[in-house]
Amino acid sequence: MFIKVGDKPAAHVPRETGQALVAAGIAVEVDLQKETLQQRIQRLSPAQDRPVPQPHWQVILAKRVDDFQLPPYVYFHCSSCHHKQVIRGKSTPTGIPIEPPTLKNCVIVHCGGFREHPPAEVLEKMDKLRVLWFKTHRKQQSPTPPNQGLYDLARDRAAYAYQVSIGAIVPQSRPEKS
Repeated sequence: MFIKVGDKPAAHVPRETGQALVAAGIAVEVDLQKETLQQRIQRLSPAQDRPVPQPHWQVILAKRVDDFQLPPYVYFHCSSCHHKQVIRGKSTPTGIPIEPPTLKNCVIVHCGGFREHPPAEVLEKMDKLRVLWFKTHRKQQSPTPPNQGLYDLARDRAAYAYQVSIGAIVPQSRPEKS
């Protein structure tokens, strides 16, 4: 049985003791099933004991690995409760981002139950860096080397000569020029 004496938080006591205190008018029985989540958080950690949230948000362009630049991410740090978190959004198993962090998929819980979403300016900056990252790091076709046409011609001639030598193709005679 849970009872509450005065303004002190609810406490668990044996049923006989609790019923005696309630009958004497010293305590009030508390039904925890009717408590909301917010009341439970305040009961377990009173507001004066919880730190005041002081969040810091940053958008960081990740480090370079060999010749590949990793995608940008959002970094969260609360100087009150020292909670740190990195938010990358949804990505493939190889780490290529599919969906950037949004208000919908980005909630951080810190300072004893305080829920926080990233500010709009942080998400805007993330979008700009992500677009820039996609422009510079998608697969690009390598330019054709200057002698590529000659290489293709030589390869085709060699393949033709090989096919003639094994009898796969019968060479046709060219008409003589007059």
